[in-house]
Amino acid sequence: MKRGKKYQNIIKNRKEINSLIDALGNVKDLSTSNFSSKIECHIALNLGTKNNNQALKGSVTYKYKVGNDKKILVLTDKPIKGIKEDDNTIIGLNEYIDKIKDGWVDFDVLITTPDIMPQITLLGNILGPKSLMPNVKNGTITNNLEETINEYRKGKIDFKSDQTGVIHTIIGSTANSKEELLDNLSTLIKGISAINSKPINSMIKSMYITPTMGPSIKIDASKISELL
Repeated sequence: MKRGKKYQNIIKNRKEINSLIDALGNVKDLSTSNFSSKIECHIALNLGTKNNNQALKGSVTYKYKVGNDKKILVLTDKPIKGIKEDDNTIIGLNEYIDKIKDGWVDFDVLITTPDIMPQITLLGNILGPKSLMPNVKNGTITNNLEETINEYRKGKIDFKSDQTGVIHTIIGSTANSKEELLDNLSTLIKGISAINSKPINSMIKSMYITPTMGPSIKIDASKISELL
């Protein structure tokens, strides 16, 4: 594929990477977009992917926000102490269930209580393909709605390995400093390590960081344990 002149110039002038902090500083300069771009992390894991039950999934809460706030839909018919609706938090029940039935999925996270799940299960064919189905593992089925909403407002993200054993997620944006990106990446690696018994260096086959638009940087596997 033919690359644009800006992309080719970035590759030509790419700096030598000697450390994780250098890599995270350099990746910000690799973006070819003219606006604040997400910084992605792609991690290939040593997992048995023939059985889908062996997929690795979990959640972490970053110290530093990764860009725009997530749009949260809370399906409940009860008031939530300490929580008010705002531009990124929608609260309701039947009207939003009806909207989802009509194909509306303009939200990033769906949170609800166990008693509402029978109604939401019927929406699985719409929510499932978008990875929007609430589940116990990431805490989106809960009786403590206030705590869960605040976690996602503060920067909680969910991750899951795909059918090839790769986690595709974000660790920040070009607006974050390299120190902030390092802190978020460390949080992600610790979160992955906490839900698998393998040593992290044997668990991760390869890891790349990249701006959404731009070339990637491969992270030396021997440096990954530094993040724990």
